[in-house]
Amino acid sequence: MLSMMRTELSIVESQPYNAETSIRALCRNDVTPNDAFYVRNHFQIPIIDSKHWKLKVTGAVRTSQTFSLKEIKSMPAKKLLVTTECAGNGRSRMQPLPPSTPWRDHAVATAEWTGTQLRNILSKTKPDEKATEVLFVGADSGVEDGRALPFERSLPLSEALHRDVILAYGMNSHPLPRIHGFPVRAIVPRWYGMASVKWLNEIRVLSKPFKGYFQKKRYIYGASRNMANSYQDNHPVTLVRVKSIILDPPEGTVLQCGQRCIVSGLAWSGSGRIVKVEFRTHNMSWQAARLSSDLGPYTWRRWSIGWKPKNCGRYILMSRATDDGGLSQPEQPVWNRYGYGYNSVLTRSVLVEEVNSEAGK
Repeated sequence: MLSMMRTELSIVESQPYNAETSIRALCRNDVTPNDAFYVRNHFQIPIIDSKHWKLKVTGAVRTSQTFSLKEIKSMPAKKLLVTTECAGNGRSRMQPLPPSTPWRDHAVATAEWTGTQLRNILSKTKPDEKATEVLFVGADSGVEDGRALPFERSLPLSEALHRDVILAYGMNSHPLPRIHGFPVRAIVPRWYGMASVKWLNEIRVLSKPFKGYFQKKRYIYGASRNMANSYQDNHPVTLVRVKSIILDPPEGTVLQCGQRCIVSGLAWSGSGRIVKVEFRTHNMSWQAARLSSDLGPYTWRRWSIGWKPKNCGRYILMSRATDDGGLSQPEQPVWNRYGYGYNSVLTRSVLVEEVNSEAGK
């Protein structure tokens, strides 16, 4: 299965397998095909027999229950178009390089997910009055911090009960692929991908804040520096930060002086809808780009702008996105201890040369 997928993915690590969406797929598809959707694993991918699989719901509930895949699919279904980004996307741009997977810029993708609302499940087990968080426990496990543990993350109960937090069993009108969390995974719109736990084994309702490894020792911003708004130690990673990328022209492209080209890319935010993307080069001011149709409240938007370089030389291209909450990308480089939430203005370098009058002769 993995060998088939690698043609549409750019491998970042082999063990565990982690790969980015290809630039080709990002350029071609508003909705990312399953075999091109970026892959994030902390451990080896578990093998699960869906016929015997059960989702346990335990903890601070009046009635602990288990649910089969058939029972979950029998509940009212909901489809959601959601852009998901890995919290470490862009980490390789940080200097010094933080530890963990050296993601470049393309650990981001959009899919249509099919599932049932999490609150449908919770309503059947009835969280008690002391419940404050909902913990998602995955079937994937390994050794971290010197001990064996599964991947697990919690959400505040108020977030977990949102109408668009779902337990997904379908992806782009197909059964959920094994590599993306089969048979059931969480989908938490607007949050970084770590919140959308895959291969769900258990949902545990908690009466106290969860203090597990991936909650308190990772997926925190730690000490940040070179930021307009510095974060305190252990500030948790939550909503996706506003961000844009340039897809075309690619890095290192050679363009011809005086000839118009189209600069284009994608923009997204977990704090709201994208309402503006601006473009500039190192020797010009910001100019508004054209935005494509809005695909929904949880998705990216394409943008484009025409540009005609008047002089030869090396150009640095930049884009900056703004969402409807007024948040924009910072222009200064961002660094934090674990390399999360990189969203400063990205750059592309292109070379502009004189038109070759001999071309075609």
